[in-house]
Amino acid sequence: MKLTIRNWIVYRIANDGIALLARFFFPLKIVGKELIPKKDALLVVCNHISGLDPPLVHSSIPRRTHTMAKRKLFDNKFLRWFMVTIGTIAVDRVLFRKAVTDAVALLREGHCVLIFPEGTRGKDGILKKGDRGAIAIAIRSNCVITPTAIIGSNKVLSSESKYLKRSPIEIRFGQPYRIFYEGNREHVPIHVLTRETMILMEKVEALLPAHMRPSAEQKKEWYKTPIMESVHS
Repeated sequence: MKLTIRNWIVYRIANDGIALLARFFFPLKIVGKELIPKKDALLVVCNHISGLDPPLVHSSIPRRTHTMAKRKLFDNKFLRWFMVTIGTIAVDRVLFRKAVTDAVALLREGHCVLIFPEGTRGKDGILKKGDRGAIAIAIRSNCVITPTAIIGSNKVLSSESKYLKRSPIEIRFGQPYRIFYEGNREHVPIHVLTRETMILMEKVEALLPAHMRPSAEQKKEWYKTPIMESVHS
């Protein structure tokens, strides 16, 4: 994907500006930044608890990143111009395959993509079920995955609040890994997607404090498929 001078300027101003404001407005701690691959095609996968998560995590990644965001945000003219300019991927619940195709294309070119697999913000801060789309993207593009966690952003800006509160935020980047899959990457069986989604979300969960982790019963129900049941029976 070609980047014009205007796009690059807008991207750098926005990214650096958000990072600078974050450090001054509330204590922001970033852990594991050195683990992020600098050159490989990379899918950064993070939990989602606040509207602040996309810009904060995006600005913490030390390379140009394309964030996947719901299409509804593009309804605002200024936001649409801004997000198109910095290379945001629009995610439509009805036309989700288009977003997957766009993300895969960017990753095959060696870019970095940020995704929040829960699909929406969790009001209680507890990790929710992960959508299989992140794994479909990772397998199709054969990219590296970096599990990521953000903690405390929901205390700065909750889903019910319109105002920011001063409170610590921490972003944790985990150990990168790649899914080794020998089958047809364009047509991955659902049980494989489900299994790898569970593994990925457990890697994200491991970065979270205990009070933000789902119960074993919830996870068993979320990632259960007939094939997986027969394997474990």
